[in-house]
Amino acid sequence: MENTERLPSQVNDSAEDVLLAEKQAEAAEWPRCWRAYVALGSGFLMMFDCWGIVMAFGAFFGLYDIHLLRETPDLQLSLIGGTQAFLILFLSPVVGRLLDARYHYFLGAVGFLCLFLGYMGLSFTSGDGLENQGTYWAIWLSSAIAGIGQACFFVYSSQNAAQWFPKKKFVAIGITSAGAAAGGVVYPVIFKFLVARFAFPSAVRIFSAIVGTTSFAAFIGGSPAPGIAKRPIDSVKKPSTWIDKKAVRDKAFLWYTTGVMFIYLGLFVLSFYVTLWAHEKGVGTEEDREGGTGVWPGNGGFRTFWFLSVMNACSLIGRIGGGVIASRFFNPLIVHSISCSITALFAFVWWPLVHNTPSAILFVAFIGGTGGAAVGLQASGIAYIIPDQHQTSLGQWTGMALSASAMPAFIGPLIAGALLKRFGTNAAGFWSGSMMLASSICILVSWREKLRRGKPKSSQE
Repeated sequence: MENTERLPSQVNDSAEDVLLAEKQAEAAEWPRCWRAYVALGSGFLMMFDCWGIVMAFGAFFGLYDIHLLRETPDLQLSLIGGTQAFLILFLSPVVGRLLDARYHYFLGAVGFLCLFLGYMGLSFTSGDGLENQGTYWAIWLSSAIAGIGQACFFVYSSQNAAQWFPKKKFVAIGITSAGAAAGGVVYPVIFKFLVARFAFPSAVRIFSAIVGTTSFAAFIGGSPAPGIAKRPIDSVKKPSTWIDKKAVRDKAFLWYTTGVMFIYLGLFVLSFYVTLWAHEKGVGTEEDREGGTGVWPGNGGFRTFWFLSVMNACSLIGRIGGGVIASRFFNPLIVHSISCSITALFAFVWWPLVHNTPSAILFVAFIGGTGGAAVGLQASGIAYIIPDQHQTSLGQWTGMALSASAMPAFIGPLIAGALLKRFGTNAAGFWSGSMMLASSICILVSWREKLRRGKPKSSQE
């Protein structure tokens, strides 16, 4: 097939080189073309700047809550990060369909520009960064612009990895997904470091430069895989352009999409409220809320902030490990269902029984690993479910499945927050466990429907 898009560095490559790279990729378990590994690294950076920043929102939330927007209700502050998560998922079908039409470089450019300009704009929303100088609507708008850029990267990262590594697609998707966990560990530390040394405007300008650098590198390296058929967009006004009726009629796809919706209803509740849970359990040192500075009083104790960092770090292991296990031993749906079940068990039993710092650290480490697998295997699950004859619609199917979770991701933490306010943090854990158990069941049903449709190829198991 003709490769319709090229990086500037690819202009001088001969047609023979491209054909040779394609043949080598088909013959090898792992591609021998260097561009495949550059694209894999690009996908990692895309997730680093996509969900990695969303997972780091707690660091921004803390500063808004105790300093810049002290009089703004917590619910409104949560909407800033919730809007980013909503846009990432809601725009997934559009992004997926554009990827199927081979608009990779357009999406990469929009993603880079929106992320950089969004966070650069955030630096102008709070005056000199003094107490209560934040402007809520401007902060929300800047974060929403960045959210559009993040949406351009989400489906892009997994779809491109699956197409560059057809025989190792689940491992490749796991590696790109690990970028989210890495970002969730690195970005909060960077932001905390910057705001402790600079005023908020200067700190965010430096932060935007870092985000701009990584997102630009992701854009440059994200070349599309050769030999993939292009699905042109005939009309943007036709619903069939964005919604594939074959997916809507596929029972395995529908059950799997429902399972993913339950994940977004419940899993992120744990990361949203883990610092509050640690404070309530008395197993960590909280921030200086009374002083309103956002710095840590004294040096004693395990800081509640680090529980989220440990959870995100172990999530990286779970995302990669889940992909490896799915590729070598089982199929993604079995591994996905098991990881959701174990996460539910931990939320039901371990979350309420934690009583000291060591047990709390162990809990966030284990649930970070199983939860990381539950999140990281979503794109692999779609790649496994989609029939071979519809592989050119992988981006569209992935986008449709994820967009259905936009509203669950938005309201899940809000529901848990209401339960937490009335019944305490144990109720939030029970909510999360219930949603993850429901997800596990739906994914198992999806696997059964996949088997009914036809036995999966041995190469994908």
